[in-house]
Amino acid sequence: MAKYRGKDAARRREKARRQRRDKPEYAKAHAAVAAALRQGDLVRGTDCCSCGEIKPTVAHHWSYEEEHWLDVVWICRRCHTKHT
Repeated sequence: MAKYRGKDAARRREKARRQRRDKPEYAKAHAAVAAALRQGDLVRGTDCCSCGEIKPTVAHHWSYEEEHWLDVVWICRRCHTKHT
C-alpha cells in the first residue's frame, strides 16, 4: 500500500498546481478562508448547512469575486460535491 502513496500524492500536487494556474481566483479565495480561520475571523461550522448532519465541514463559495471570498457556507464533503 505504501508504494502507491507517493504516486497519489504526486497526482494530487499536480492537480493543485493546475488549479492554481488555471483558476487563480479559487486559490486566492481558499487562502483567504484559511487565513481567516487561523486568525479567528471565521469559525468553522459543525453541521452541514445543506443536509443538517453533524460532520466535518468544508467552506463552499457561491462567488469567487474578491469581495465575497469570506462569504462561505459550511457543508459536508458529500454535499459539496453535489454543489460543485
